[in-house]
Amino acid sequence: MTVTDLRLWTVDEYRRMTETGFFNPDERIQLIDGQIISISAKNPLHAATNLCAADYLRNLLAGLALIRIQDPIALSDNS
Repeated sequence: MTVTDLRLWTVDEYRRMTETGFFNPDERIQLIDGQIISISAKNPLHAATNLCAADYLRNLLAGLALIRIQDPIALSDNS
């Protein structure tokens, strides 16, 4: 049996690859736990649900929190 190691990426490496044009600009990807994952495109139901949820949270948390939807966020060194 052959054992192979999975090469995990850091956020800094991922950003450098993105900045240098390593990925196709139309490619929908994200870094999760060190792995570069393809993500599906938004459909109308997804977009409508996000809009409604964001509006609800903005009203509920007005003045208490900033609500961002589908914006980049770094959660750790590899996500």
